[in-house]
Amino acid sequence: MKRLLLLATVTVIAPPPQHAQAVSVGEDEAKKCEERIAAVQRDVLNKYEDSLAELQATFQTAADLKSAPIEVRGVCDGLDEMVRLSKCEL
Repeated sequence: MKRLLLLATVTVIAPPPQHAQAVSVGEDEAKKCEERIAAVQRDVLNKYEDSLAELQATFQTAADLKSAPIEVRGVCDGLDEMVRLSKCEL
């Protein structure tokens, strides 16, 4: 009778070994999911950074094009001045 009571107590108190394995498998799966999430986050941030760099280059090109007529006008004014001076010297 004591053995039966002892066996019943051990069975109730001790967790089944399958439960420990299931927890371990679940923890491994959670770790894999966290690693995948981190990889996706890195990928998204890298793509965002690349997009920002492209946008910055586009804005720089637009700014260069916007200022180009001013620079061309300055060169043309300088050229006109040189032509005028050369005509005066002749």
